[in-house]
Amino acid sequence: MASRKQRIGVVVGSAAALVLIGAPSALAYSSIIDGALTGFESSRWKSVGGSSAVHFTGCSSVGVGPNQNTTHISQWKDVFGPDQKQGDSARFSNCFKGSSYTSKTSRSITSGAIAYFRIDKINGEVSGSGLDVKKVVVYE
Repeated sequence: MASRKQRIGVVVGSAAALVLIGAPSALAYSSIIDGALTGFESSRWKSVGGSSAVHFTGCSSVGVGPNQNTTHISQWKDVFGPDQKQGDSARFSNCFKGSSYTSKTSRSITSGAIAYFRIDKINGEVSGSGLDVKKVVVYE
């Protein structure tokens, strides 16, 4: 029969394993954006978990447009021939509220694929504005 200490150890060990299973994914890419225009493409990363999450923290824009303080990004799979867009564009606005605010999006991307994100719109327009982001992080 197991002692009380052994039973507690099994419970604590099982709880730790559950926490690890639900832990955030690995960091795939981290950078800043300074003065990007629409059409900007990020560095590429290799998808290892079947999905990629893009986080922008501390956004600011310069220019005009109908939707001030927004940006739209899309995630892409880099393939031979035309690249493949992964789902719809995501509209980021929360990151424009201040330097500690974050906007996030996640898309399924085949494990092992080479992925990147692209800026589709800034301030609701496809041209005429620039974007700065204090912190860009991609998780796998």
